Amino acid sequence: MTVTSGQLDLANQPAVTVAGNWTVQATGSVLPTVTPVTFSGAGASTVTVNSGAGNFFDVFVNKAAAATLVTLTSTSNPVQPVVCERQLVVSQGTVQVPPGKSVTVGAGAWVGNCVVGVSGSVATLDLQAGATLALNGTANLGIDTNATLRTVGTGAAARARVTSTTPGTARYNFVINGTWTAEWFAVVSPDQNGCQVGSTGQI
Repeated sequence: MTVTSGQLDLANQPAVTVAGNWTVQATGSVLPTVTPVTFSGAGASTVTVNSGAGNFFDVFVNKAAAATLVTLTSTSNPVQPVVCERQLVVSQGTVQVPPGKSVTVGAGAWVGNCVVGVSGSVATLDLQAGATLALNGTANLGIDTNATLRTVGTGAAARARVTSTTPGTARYNFVINGTWTAEWFAVVSPDQNGCQVGSTGQI
């Protein structure tokens, strides 16, 4: 699915399922309303957002295999974040945010919800060197029992970051019940509970 120019209006669509790629060019836009978009199928998917008006409402990832990639990226300058206004849920598959790219969960009046792994499913969220996951105030970031969060940077100038959309003001809930692989990373402005590691969690 490619929006080169004009607007893709999802208002009359109860749901959208995509097996391949999704691209919104700088001169295109999306009216997400409350329509969920699911990335499924056996092949990899690349989501490229080059427009500041290319938001999603809900994004669900349910690939045929745990290792199948869904890459969230932007090729514009400046880089545009991939914005999920309400939630990003990874049921099965690997969501990868490449070096220097970013994804925002929670926008406007919506409380963000970022869930990796559902009911014991195998899923991964991979924030690469210099990549950012930004969550709005009172958002939730949860890593389920068989799921993995990777925040692996390559040095002080290229940390993988989990942060608030307004650091120091809005704070999010962060719970690890699965595996957290971390090196050269930063966690900025979680709530008063910090990074909570449950009884099945490991770092």
